[in-house]
Amino acid sequence: MIKNYIGTDVTSLVTLPVTIFESMTMLQKMAELREYSHLLDKADKCEDPYMWLVYASSWAVSVYYVYQRTWKPFNPILGETYEMVNHGGIIFLSKQVSHHPPMSAGHAENEHFTYNITLKLKTKFLKNSLDVYPLRRAGLYEVDGYVYNAVEEPEILITGKWNEQCNINLVIWKESLIQVWHVADIPKDDKFDYIYFMHKLNSFDTDPRKLLPSNSHLRPDRYAVEMGNTTKSGAKKSKSFTISFTPLAFCFRNIVKHHHPTTNTHIILTDI
Repeated sequence: MIKNYIGTDVTSLVTLPVTIFESMTMLQKMAELREYSHLLDKADKCEDPYMWLVYASSWAVSVYYVYQRTWKPFNPILGETYEMVNHGGIIFLSKQVSHHPPMSAGHAENEHFTYNITLKLKTKFLKNSLDVYPLRRAGLYEVDGYVYNAVEEPEILITGKWNEQCNINLVIWKESLIQVWHVADIPKDDKFDYIYFMHKLNSFDTDPRKLLPSNSHLRPDRYAVEMGNTTKSGAKKSKSFTISFTPLAFCFRNIVKHHHPTTNTHIILTDI
């Protein structure tokens, strides 16, 4: 029987325990890449071509911090969406556009930049082998590079660690390091190692005034994990995925006021 599954997509075979999940979906994780988008705003407003590259490169480095966490986000259901507004003038929309293989598409824009992203995961079951790609290896945190001029001479040194900060040194003038970007503060003893921006994404502070019924915020299994109830989340997750994989709206019976200690948000959805 097992031979029938050789070469197939593993994501269609295994239901993972909720205890390894973080309290967000992959669609929200795509929005997390926008945390340091002020660097792109600076790049757009910068007239110096070398500093333009510094800001753009620093933003490209900053997104790697998102992948440092080892918690697994919830897989979106086909047709599920997520929207973000009220952050740096950005409008962000993502949607699950395919189930097998799982594929998510997102679009973000403000007056300074337009950004499109597609996430696609494909795995294979090979019977007696397993390939493991480590998230961290010695030296991978380090960032070092130069911005070169037209005659390939170094103008600016970019150095730092993608899980901490990026600094620059103006090579010509031999000045001391200048910080361009650093990782935002993390709340003390945060279970998922979320920065404050991630808690903001899980609150309703970044939602549009009218929420689509397919929004990730309304998933009862995700919300149960956020509230620390993995048992309830597992039951809701099983219920959600026994429904045929067609666009699904998450419907709640009640909306009640509840204080969120990290974001100081008061509107929280309850059970379905």
